[in-house]
Amino acid sequence: MITVRPLLPDDAAAFKALRLQGLQEIPSAFGSSYEEECDTPVEELARRFAPQAGRARFGAFDGAQLIGIAGIGQEEKRKLAHRVNLWGMYVAPSHRGRGIAQQLMQAAITAASTLPGARQLHLSVNTRNTSAVHLYLRTGFQAYGQDHGALLIDGELHDEYLMRLDLAAATQAAATNTTQPATATYSVLPDGYSLLHATPAIATYLHLRQASGLSPKTEAAARRGLPHTRFAVQIMHDGKPVGMGRVIGDGGCFYQVTDICLLPAHRGHGLAKHIMQAIMDYLHHYAPDGAYVSLIADGEANKLYSQFGFQMTAPKSVGMAMVIRKST
Repeated sequence: MITVRPLLPDDAAAFKALRLQGLQEIPSAFGSSYEEECDTPVEELARRFAPQAGRARFGAFDGAQLIGIAGIGQEEKRKLAHRVNLWGMYVAPSHRGRGIAQQLMQAAITAASTLPGARQLHLSVNTRNTSAVHLYLRTGFQAYGQDHGALLIDGELHDEYLMRLDLAAATQAAATNTTQPATATYSVLPDGYSLLHATPAIATYLHLRQASGLSPKTEAAARRGLPHTRFAVQIMHDGKPVGMGRVIGDGGCFYQVTDICLLPAHRGHGLAKHIMQAIMDYLHHYAPDGAYVSLIADGEANKLYSQFGFQMTAPKSVGMAMVIRKST
């Protein structure tokens, strides 16, 4: 049976062994390195495991064996104390695919939510680590930026997504059980592509819409509308946005999927499915039970959307629309 609990000083040796295993297996997933930590005395780690305000380390155990770890730390300065950082997430390869990382995440979120003044849980994740990105998205994190060249490993630069979880929203979601179904499946993006869970810049938004064949929008309209985005995802290719999708709505009763587009040169790789999967992850996690999600399907796009559960509303209802035109 898998159990998750705070780590104690007696767990220091097992923690060190598993931590070093992670640093060797996936060096691009950590800011620290094996060489920097291999000589840390177990006694020093044991001292760090003593109870500390705003600090906690968690372990997942299969019986007595430590098979997963994660830590949290609250910022100490008064103006930053609303931020808690998640670090060191790692699950042994032999135990992956069993929901253990999700259990560690929930333990970290629960603990962070109880810290005085804590409002946000922050993390950074390598943009190439798609399984971790999907985990954090399913848990409710959203990306608010990308740190280009965050890590330099063996002469190669690695980018990281900066992600943030609203602790109050996460607590409410847990209370109402609005979680992603365990049966969800994910595929790996083609080489050279990555997902950025962030609202596009105005210029990017306008370019992607027009270049992909959607109706153009004015800069004034985009400047007013984009800040009200509920969720957005971009497809990145070699660091440049080539596709996107957004969710808008009132955040409770009604949501609308919009702006699904890809530049012509990047079609035919299944990228639209990745956009929709990211959007569905968000909706399954945040939208309350009974929320109505709608979209307008252009051309044969309904074939894509039907794969994610969308159905034609006709003849029960008929979609209607209008465009506001103001005389100048």
